[in-house]
Amino acid sequence: MKEPKYLLSRGDEIKKQLDLTDEPSKPQKEQDAGVLILLHDDGESEIKVLLCVRSLQMRRHPGEVCFPGGMMDDEDGNDVRRTAIREAYEEVGIKETEDYVVLGNLPAFRARFGILIHPTVALLRRRPTFSLSQNEIPLFIRRSQWRSIIWFICFSSRSTLSPMESLL
Repeated sequence: MKEPKYLLSRGDEIKKQLDLTDEPSKPQKEQDAGVLILLHDDGESEIKVLLCVRSLQMRRHPGEVCFPGGMMDDEDGNDVRRTAIREAYEEVGIKETEDYVVLGNLPAFRARFGILIHPTVALLRRRPTFSLSQNEIPLFIRRSQWRSIIWFICFSSRSTLSPMESLL
């Protein structure tokens, strides 16, 4: 698949600005998690970030806004990038080779519950068609909205939604 020129140049620009590394950080123990920070650039407006809202029926972290991702499994082969890719597919149904290209990795950080989070940054090749887990709702947020009341664009309904409370 040939990407539009703006996608390739923006990917290089993003990689440089974020100082991404090509290799993911090494997991330290079984409680490591991988998240996929998916960026969307349509070439005409600002870059958007894919976020999910966890279902209120979830046992852990109900209603929280998060990146697609989760805990490392045995099938991931001690590779947190593979964890992020697998979890993104399970949660929102997007595939690495078809839907996005991995740009690199950010440094790992420890979350409030002691889990070491390993972020992988990727750029969507096109507007994806989501295949949703019942436990997640995909959302895109624009950079200009990060510091104000958050309004989400939900691709599943393709409409602008009210503030976050209306989604919960």
